[in-house]
Amino acid sequence: MPKAPSTPSKYCDGPKADNAGFDCLCETGTGYCGLSKTWHGTLAAAKTKCDGDAECKYLHDWKADGASWRACRKINSPGDAKAAIKTKSSSGSCAVPLFDRVDLDNSNIISVGEFTKGLAAGVIKAPSTKKAPTAPTTAPTTAPTTAPKPAPTAAPTSASDPVFNRIDEDNNNAITEGEFNKAVAAGTVIAKR
Repeated sequence: MPKAPSTPSKYCDGPKADNAGFDCLCETGTGYCGLSKTWHGTLAAAKTKCDGDAECKYLHDWKADGASWRACRKINSPGDAKAAIKTKSSSGSCAVPLFDRVDLDNSNIISVGEFTKGLAAGVIKAPSTKKAPTAPTTAPTTAPTTAPKPAPTAAPTSASDPVFNRIDEDNNNAITEGEFNKAVAAGTVIAKR
């Protein structure tokens, strides 16, 4: 088991999660056991265990009763929303990273639906790519004799949002944290304040 950090991690309250569907430390104190034979104890003890394990990202309180905390690497949220959750902060603060605010199901990818919800909820926005129309420099002297040919249409993709498609570099209809952070750095998507 990795050595505990010299400074305890900060644990931030998260949204309620499922009482089941987690992967937590085993009773033995090493390894992860899914749902069976997991270690549980006080909040202070769970923090210490989680600080001592690099894979641990969550504290999970069965039935949100304050008594049965587990140290976990995966949880199912929201699920039945009967468990309290605390998330280990990698930054030392409880500001939720933008990716995590859009990745609603904690699957480590952003789906088209999650992206659309993030836009609708105002968590993220896409800067306008439309250019202002420019006035013609000279007026046409005669009308064209034939109608212009329509531009060919691209084959539809399952993700219909053009911003989503620009971010999803590998076209698998899922945005990874790396793809998302690259898009934020490029200004393709920004946090809405």
